[in-house]
Amino acid sequence: MAWGYIPGLEHGFRELLLRLIGHPHPNGRTRARKVLQLLERRKTLDIGCGEGIFYYELSRRGIDMKGIDYSLEALRNMREKLKAAHAELQVCNANAQKLPFKDGSFEQIICLDVLEHLPDAQAALKEMSRTLRKNGAAIITVPNELYLTKPVLPINFKEHLKAIGHESAGFDYKQLKEMLEKEGFRIVRHEYYLKFFGRVMTELTFWPIGGKRLWKARTKMYKYSYLAFIAFILTYPVMFLDDILPNRNGGMMAVKAVKVK
Repeated sequence: MAWGYIPGLEHGFRELLLRLIGHPHPNGRTRARKVLQLLERRKTLDIGCGEGIFYYELSRRGIDMKGIDYSLEALRNMREKLKAAHAELQVCNANAQKLPFKDGSFEQIICLDVLEHLPDAQAALKEMSRTLRKNGAAIITVPNELYLTKPVLPINFKEHLKAIGHESAGFDYKQLKEMLEKEGFRIVRHEYYLKFFGRVMTELTFWPIGGKRLWKARTKMYKYSYLAFIAFILTYPVMFLDDILPNRNGGMMAVKAVKVK
């Protein structure tokens, strides 16, 4: 089954497309490719599990999962979707800056595209360190200023960033490294993605939607339209060209950091 296919969500031809193509979200699929290279089969907390695609995919791969999200709506949607797939759920409503778990509860934490939405990202990293066992790993993805803040195309994306709830433009490698080291982590691997081709495809997708309609589009990204599949088929293959570019100047970064203290 393709990435993001959850049985029972669609019917007919759309169900067939979803089974063959998977979740038609180019940026999400690119992120998934990078993150899967960093993960291990360990007891894992998904911070910001959203509507559950990563949670479901990792559970399906035999990883012991728990999840938290600040959005009750996202968790309700997750329960509805994964109930149809008969998936076991261990999720709760919680704040990443104050996790409801004991010290050393997890061997691995994933925190994907979350830190830039928080008023205090350092507090979230502190909580990740507290709830991880020593030698546990944190897999984190974040944007930096090249993601929409300094676009390739001559278009102002400020309204888009506001619509998707960014508290900051993101974090560069040096900044994130310092923040992680402060909490006892050491980065063992990092990789940029959404480089030139990914940035152009993202901007060409966001531009016609507009800032005002972007939030509505994001809240319906799991209600699969034929237009979403067409846009995915046209943009996602182009984004693979980023793999031939050097590991720098990407709009997004995936990091694996190990707790050493």
